[in-house]
Amino acid sequence: MIFRLITLSSLVLALIGLTDCSLAESKELVLFSSVGINPFDDYTFTISPNSSEVNVVFKPNNKGSILSVSATSYHKTWALIRHELTEKNMVEDHIYLYYADNGVFTRLSSLIKIQGTESEAFVSPDDSRLLISLVDDSNDFQYNLWLVNLKDNTAKVLVKGEKDVWYKDVSWNPKSQEIVFMKFQRLPQGLDIKLMKLDLSSGEIVTVIDEPVAGVCYSPDGKRLAIWSKEGLEVLDTSTGNHLTIFDIKPILGEYEFHAGGIIWSPYSNKIAFSLFNLKKNEYELWTINDNGGSAKMIFSQSAQKGNIIVDSFINYEG
Repeated sequence: MIFRLITLSSLVLALIGLTDCSLAESKELVLFSSVGINPFDDYTFTISPNSSEVNVVFKPNNKGSILSVSATSYHKTWALIRHELTEKNMVEDHIYLYYADNGVFTRLSSLIKIQGTESEAFVSPDDSRLLISLVDDSNDFQYNLWLVNLKDNTAKVLVKGEKDVWYKDVSWNPKSQEIVFMKFQRLPQGLDIKLMKLDLSSGEIVTVIDEPVAGVCYSPDGKRLAIWSKEGLEVLDTSTGNHLTIFDIKPILGEYEFHAGGIIWSPYSNKIAFSLFNLKKNEYELWTINDNGGSAKMIFSQSAQKGNIIVDSFINYEG
């Protein structure tokens, strides 16, 4: 098997449109993306939840940019979605693996045979597997969820696509044995949205919530889910079904909107991070809140002209 490796030198970075900058020396960092209005106007940042110190991780050039990142630690494998210009002047999205310690980028399709347009990628908490979303261009543009084993570079279809159905916002259980994801289905009466759970051992798929939610992630203990619903940010106890609203959006409707910018829950603290759109200021804002609803605060903002904020991952800088 041929491995296509890209070393992290200034020359190669100029060619592939990536720049690596030093990260803040903090155990816990929020990794987030700024997705620009125009192609190749996307940035990746880290920010310390406590000091609000922001650092650029990847920045674009005229050959490409990073749209999203999934990682658990600075020192382990990152999965990147890269928006890039091909030799035929076509714009495509591709999944790369990035090894921050040695500065190496590897295009996933050079390691395994995958079919379809590469859409999303999520690293498992134990860093052994990758969940990716591929669009089958030859079959009614159906979305398939694939499971990639990073230890032996094998892959298999986990959830086969259906017509007028697509999947988004995958979140891994901390034990890496199950996932939840959003299922969107276009029906004659409109768009149907469900939150689904997949047991990776048995292959069983069940519906968790049969009503629209806009984002989801697991708690560090795997017993709860953070979801964005019509009420705002809620914590769902998966054993009892009880909901606790920790950030009520209703009092500020007309001032703020949730634009499906992701939800992440820190495995190192009790913080949850999410993004909101400030309608009055025309700005995207990055917020953190404790999982009991306390200490809600905005830690970063930028003009909508610079791009939409997508929260990617909490990462451990030290481990």
